[in-house]
Amino acid sequence: QHEIPRGLLARAAFYRLNQNFTASIYDTDEAFNLAKRYGMKLHLIDCHLEYARLALAHKDADTAQAHYSTALNLVSLTGYHRRDSELDKIRCLMTALPISLKDS
Repeated sequence: QHEIPRGLLARAAFYRLNQNFTASIYDTDEAFNLAKRYGMKLHLIDCHLEYARLALAHKDADTAQAHYSTALNLVSLTGYHRRDSELDKIRCLMTALPISLKDS
């Protein structure tokens, strides 16, 4: 049961990279619901990171920032610093968005 969210998130990343955003969102939502229902905080962090990546793929800086902040807070609460490099990458991608995209 603990591996199902990981598998769903891997498939969601595959779909995102292939620009099948509907399938990616579906799998991320499924992983999120499982992680939330069973109190899997580390998987919740991974879900928020994937949501942030999806938002960045759609050039939605506000949504990306919201999920990034949630993931960052959960990392601080849980001590799950294995994801620090991923947080750094997402932060860099968010700052690389043109100003016009951030305001729209």
